[in-house]
Amino acid sequence: MNLDNFYQTLHGNFSDYDLEELKKTPQYRFGMFIKIINNKDYFRKNIRKVLKEEGNENVIEFEEFLVYNRAWYWIKDFDLNDPRVGDVYNYDEALLAFDLSIKYFEKVEDYEKCSYLFSFKSLLKMLDSPKNS
Repeated sequence: MNLDNFYQTLHGNFSDYDLEELKKTPQYRFGMFIKIINNKDYFRKNIRKVLKEEGNENVIEFEEFLVYNRAWYWIKDFDLNDPRVGDVYNYDEALLAFDLSIKYFEKVEDYEKCSYLFSFKSLLKMLDSPKNS
C-alpha cells in the first residue's frame, strides 16, 4: 500500500503533510495513549523478545513500567481545557485505557498520575453523557 496515495485520497496534497506537526495534535497524542494501553499485550510480547526472557517477575514489572509510562508520555501534557478533548475515536476503548492506567499507577503508588487520569476520564464521561441521552 502506498501511504502517499492513501493520504492524498483523504487530505489532498501529500507535500503539505507534516508528521511532526501531526504528532503535536491532541487527537494523535490521545490516540497513541489509547493504542498503547489497549495493545499492551502486543508491546509486552515484543519487549520479551528483545529481552529474551519470560516469566521472570522483574521482567514482567519492567514490561508494565515501559508500557504504562510510554502511554503516559503521550497524554501527560494534554490540556484538559482543550475543546478537542471530546474527539474520542472509541469511547469504550478510551475508558478502558483510563481504567487500566489508573489501576497500574495506583499499584505503583503514583497518585499524581492517577489524579490526572481520573480527571481526564471524568471529563470524557461528562462530555459523552449528552451523546448517550
